[in-house]
Amino acid sequence: MNKQALIYSLKVWLTTIILGIRITGLIKLFIDPLIYKFEDIFSSAIYDIPVGLIACAPSFFIFLFAVRRICKRNTSVLLKKAILSAIGILLSLIPFIILFPYQLFHTNYLPDMLPELCSYVGLTLVGIWVYKLPQNTLLPS
Repeated sequence: MNKQALIYSLKVWLTTIILGIRITGLIKLFIDPLIYKFEDIFSSAIYDIPVGLIACAPSFFIFLFAVRRICKRNTSVLLKKAILSAIGILLSLIPFIILFPYQLFHTNYLPDMLPELCSYVGLTLVGIWVYKLPQNTLLPS
């Protein structure tokens, strides 16, 4: 169970970290093609992915703990994934709240932050619902 929870958590987390900034780049390219170029999406990977891995590491460990706890419960997979979705949304926002609190809560900056927020939260939710949740291997009591 612990290994399965670790693998599931890693899949969700790495999907979000690796694809999050790429999706953000595509959104920004679509919104303002005069400023953002297609090459920018991939050229920034040298620093985006390592920074994302470090900044979101605490979220990974909290998510792993949540997956382990929730998978032990004797409830439906749908309910488990719904709970993990709520936790995932919160954990996707925490790095932004810590690193960019002013930009998040100041209305002039919020439109600039929306592509990042949407891509990270969206990919977290996609990962939670697409990947197979570890099954409870404990006998029901």
